Amino acid sequence: MLLVKNLYIPNIKVINSPFEVWQSDNTGYDLAISATAFHFIQPQIGYRKVFDLLRNRGSIAFFWTEHVPLFDTRSL
Repeated sequence: MLLVKNLYIPNIKVINSPFEVWQSDNTGYDLAISATAFHFIQPQIGYRKVFDLLRNRGSIAFFWTEHVPLFDTRSL
């Protein structure tokens, strides 16, 4: 969730919409970024849509947390 109050950042537009139904009014983007959320989108829909939205030579930056179990080596 992004909370912005009385904040203006030039060239940044915040859109609150499900990605699957959102329709872009732009001709292409240089970067698609998602933090700990893209895995909720069906891959057949999400990756194709990102590909279609990016300009030639555009980039994706997707990252999320991988939970790794903690092991106590003393108990082995």
